[in-house]
Amino acid sequence: MKMKHLKMQKKESTGIQDIIGESKYVDNEKIVIYTIKEKSNVGVGTATLTQKDQKIRWYFNGNPAIIKPSKGNTDITSEITTPKGVKYDFYAGTSTKSNMTIETRTDTKVVPHIDKEYDIYYYLSPVPRN
Repeated sequence: MKMKHLKMQKKESTGIQDIIGESKYVDNEKIVIYTIKEKSNVGVGTATLTQKDQKIRWYFNGNPAIIKPSKGNTDITSEITTPKGVKYDFYAGTSTKSNMTIETRTDTKVVPHIDKEYDIYYYLSPVPRN
């Protein structure tokens, strides 16, 4: 998918400030990570983009979460499910240092992606199938 499509979707979706990350396509689905800004608060959310017959649809994976309120910081962990039923763990929060690590369901000392503009980290991990 071209960045042009992502920018177009961003304009059509109210509240989205920036798209800060994206996964690779898996079975014609791609997860995007976006930021929102509400007054002095910063939050993150995810959406799934699906592609079929050269058409792209945008599905929000639940509501975004505020991770940088005006006072204090919050770390979040949530499980998201794509329209095709693929599950991911999503981790996000305020970055504490440039070489920080987080613990996930399957690993310790995982290095998340850090968005320097918003000073937040995020990490998307497929949920292991039983």
